[in-house]
Amino acid sequence: MADPKFLPPESPIPAIPGGRTRSDVLVDGFPDVARRRIELEARLLEGACAFTDPGDGIITRDDVALLAAITAERFDPDLSEIRHRAVVALGDLVRRYDIDDAAAVLSELALSVVEHDGIRVAALNGLPPDRSARLADELADDVSPLVRGWVAAIRGGLPGRRPVPGTTERDPEPLPGEPEK
Repeated sequence: MADPKFLPPESPIPAIPGGRTRSDVLVDGFPDVARRRIELEARLLEGACAFTDPGDGIITRDDVALLAAITAERFDPDLSEIRHRAVVALGDLVRRYDIDDAAAVLSELALSVVEHDGIRVAALNGLPPDRSARLADELADDVSPLVRGWVAAIRGGLPGRRPVPGTTERDPEPLPGEPEK
């Protein structure tokens, strides 16, 4: 063992500016953010049940940051319906107000092969036609047959309608790229 008299003296611990304790600036507004998040989730789920009124779940420009945060929460199985509705709501905001931040989130979701096909198609459908046409080149050779079919529908256009994800009624004819039954 080394002789302590030959060791250099320890440098003093510098004083922490502002003292050893301080308030947490990241959590001070938590109750307000949590309240806004709960209210947004309630608005997203209005009308989710066939036996209730659709409500007036109005989504505004102020909700874009929270909607983007919800779409990023991929690994919570309890929030899958809320996440899908958040993607659709972002698409509505992009088409209504042309919000670039929301369009970037939707583009990223549509291009991500790790996302569920339903989320990817909802994101692709949420983009305006000019933006979704730009993504069509990158998605033309996608691994998912569903996404390839939607890209073919976007490229070729559908007569009189744009594909709507999540509908329960059957299409009179299969979308381009879908197998016939």
